Amino acid sequence: MIYAYSDHVSGGGLVDVGMIQADHTPTWAVEFNQSIADVYRRNVGDHIIVADVADVDYAALPSVDWLHASPSCINASHAKVDNGEAGSDIHSAHAVVRALRAQRPRFFTLENVWEYRNFQAFRLILNAVADMGYMYDFNHVNMANYGVPQNRWRLFLVASRGLLPTIPKSKPVGWLAAIEDLAPGLKESTFPAWQIAKLAGNKKREFVINGANASSKFSFPIVAPGAPIFTITSNFGKIATRMQIGGKIRMASPRCYARWQTMPDSYALPSDKKLACTIIGNGVPCEFVRRVGVSFNEAT
Repeated sequence: MIYAYSDHVSGGGLVDVGMIQADHTPTWAVEFNQSIADVYRRNVGDHIIVADVADVDYAALPSVDWLHASPSCINASHAKVDNGEAGSDIHSAHAVVRALRAQRPRFFTLENVWEYRNFQAFRLILNAVADMGYMYDFNHVNMANYGVPQNRWRLFLVASRGLLPTIPKSKPVGWLAAIEDLAPGLKESTFPAWQIAKLAGNKKREFVINGANASSKFSFPIVAPGAPIFTITSNFGKIATRMQIGGKIRMASPRCYARWQTMPDSYALPSDKKLACTIIGNGVPCEFVRRVGVSFNEAT
């Protein structure tokens, strides 16, 4: 069965791309940022609504069978020094609840960082899901177990008016296999001194190293080619990710980041690197969403 779906806080539409790959039909989406909405429109369709999620009349929109929400993760992320719940999180959660009550879809999904589970905003959404009679479950999911060449741990909630579907898993995919054909065209580079020091004793001929700066509070994993890469974030527009492939040091491009998010090459990335990496890093991997969509098809 093919479902009509909507994307609440759509970003650049990575969720929508995965839904389409699972033969679902896009109906409407909401995104506040005009530049991001323009990229969505170019890649997914003209049905996007540019607005604050709190200002949308969801009852006036076409009915959908599947509603997805990815509220902003900024305040719940470890990457933010002064992280913690803010009024904007509650604001967004109330909008999600309004959309749910107005649309009453058969399926509802939500994705965020794992720390979001501790927010009052998430409890508001869970209470609404339970009150509306959905069966639901949420888990700490690593997208690498679902065909994504990236270790990306996220909170993922699935709610259904029937039995909860099973999302098909698979063995992890290595980062190099996902971008190897791009390697010859990638810019050559050198490792800065602090990365050379970090690489002391490394015997891997091919590897990728985290591009965060030397003062970062995070670790600097050196990832072998057969393993999934570290989490791709919106900050990758400001840092350099270097790889050694075939004895040469290469700089990862936004298209590499898109591949590691399982975005198809047909997705037209904006020329602005920061905007491109914001869309890529804030998205949900397309292949994971495709599998969710397939599981919904099989649940009918």
